[in-house]
Amino acid sequence: MDSYTTERLRILTAALTTRAGLDLDLPVTVRAMRWAAAFDAGGMRRRSPGTLIVHEEIAEQWPQDALAGLVAHQLGHVALGYVHDGFILHAVRFVLPWAAAASALWGALTSQPWTLVAAAGFFLAEQFVSWVLRRRVFAADRFAVDLVGAAPVRSMLRLLDTAGGVRGVIVRHLASSTHPTYEQRLRARPVRSRA
Repeated sequence: MDSYTTERLRILTAALTTRAGLDLDLPVTVRAMRWAAAFDAGGMRRRSPGTLIVHEEIAEQWPQDALAGLVAHQLGHVALGYVHDGFILHAVRFVLPWAAAASALWGALTSQPWTLVAAAGFFLAEQFVSWVLRRRVFAADRFAVDLVGAAPVRSMLRLLDTAGGVRGVIVRHLASSTHPTYEQRLRARPVRSRA
């Protein structure tokens, strides 16, 4: 990883943060990870976004417009206030299926029907949390389109879709649980209709 890549990304992030009107000095780092971009969990304790982390191969290989779409999408999560409680929602969404399975198993073993009702409740709660997280991704896409235009956001989504992740490291199954599919995001009205 060269310092030019990190500096280029830092300058892009600073420019987009200023354009978005966010009073924020957002640190940026580039490293290998399982997602295209994310915020570190340290921001949860401070109720701030923390450091923006971008996958190293994306930062090195993607064209400037697609990087602008990616950073603008992440800034959408910040501007809409989704970073702090997003960590919480993702944690809850991870735990709920286990709670549903444990309740269903306990209900089956003890023949207590109320535990099966609890399992159904946990399952429905997990579906609701996933729906909320998917809505937030659409909202962050709308923010990105308003900030940089539709072309960079479309470029980002197409690169994410065609690559299926950088050498397969970006978790594609997120599209089925907490993120809409790339095709759904491309067909969404704000991404499709604005210049």
